[in-house]
Amino acid sequence: MKLFRTLLAATAVASTTLLGTSSAHAAAPGADFTGIAALSNCSASLVRYAESASTDKALVLTNGHCYEGGFLQPGQVLVNKASTRSITLLKPDSSRAGTVRADKILFGTMTKTDMIVYEVNETYASIKSRLNVTPLTLAKQGPADGAGTEHLLPGIAGGEP
Repeated sequence: MKLFRTLLAATAVASTTLLGTSSAHAAAPGADFTGIAALSNCSASLVRYAESASTDKALVLTNGHCYEGGFLQPGQVLVNKASTRSITLLKPDSSRAGTVRADKILFGTMTKTDMIVYEVNETYASIKSRLNVTPLTLAKQGPADGAGTEHLLPGIAGGEP
């Protein structure tokens, strides 16, 4: 059931994920990078369910096309696949907070959606204590029909010019 809610929420979360920054890019004034992560080739988010316990292993959500093994084939689905991917968590001001490592891919595909959910080798409590990073909480349901989606990227409908 949790995986289903992750899939349901992924579309809304993925459409509002901010791009990760590097030393060459500065965050927009007033931007809040709480829960945002940088991968070697993409951005991601440290996420939790509303009912997640602080002792649960942390989850990181990103796009399926960000898979460290390259683009997934049509119809290909990864479930409980080992991973040692390094994930850089960011502070609210977009500077580096520190790194966590994935243990496995809980679910990943580019078929009918574009997402990967990593389970990392630390709990939410450990990450909060060690790096002072707070996860984003996934919505229990998707937006209402016709609600629209707010885009957070400049130059995209709904974003700041």
